[in-house]
Amino acid sequence: MRQELENIRDKYNRITASLADPALSSNPQRIKKLAKERAELEPVVREYVRFMQIEREIGESEEILADPASDADLKGLAEDIATCRIGGLDSYTPPPDNDMPVSAAVATWPEKRLWINFPSSVHLQPEDAVRARAQEILADAGHTGRMWIQISEDLPPGRWRTTFPIIRDAIAEFGKP
Repeated sequence: MRQELENIRDKYNRITASLADPALSSNPQRIKKLAKERAELEPVVREYVRFMQIEREIGESEEILADPASDADLKGLAEDIATCRIGGLDSYTPPPDNDMPVSAAVATWPEKRLWINFPSSVHLQPEDAVRARAQEILADAGHTGRMWIQISEDLPPGRWRTTFPIIRDAIAEFGKP
């Protein structure tokens, strides 16, 4: 199927080039025939080009998501993420493990859902610092309905029994993010 679509696009491009040839101006019947043929191919070519663009964006997004360190430097990718058609960002980790604060992510990507990965390094801090960071993340995100907090990466062994309840309680106090 793809090869057939490539052939249609190639034919469309050849016809377009032929119509631009000044030598064709002396043959109105040929111009009419080529213009009609081009018009018939144009919707298929337009959708195929759109499909290829979406396919490219998905591939680029998959590359970003496949790199476990990709969220360590999101400021440089902010514009690309904002313009891609993906509706959310999974495993987004805010500072101190990343360079983009939650407030900036919410403002930069107002239409995207954020699955916020609680920063691994914070789990090693004292309990009051864990609580404060959880409260800060929630406050920065606000009550947008677009945020989920997850704990899915590099959790220091043994700390979850202490930090999970603290994070859970901070969420409960905050209300629905």
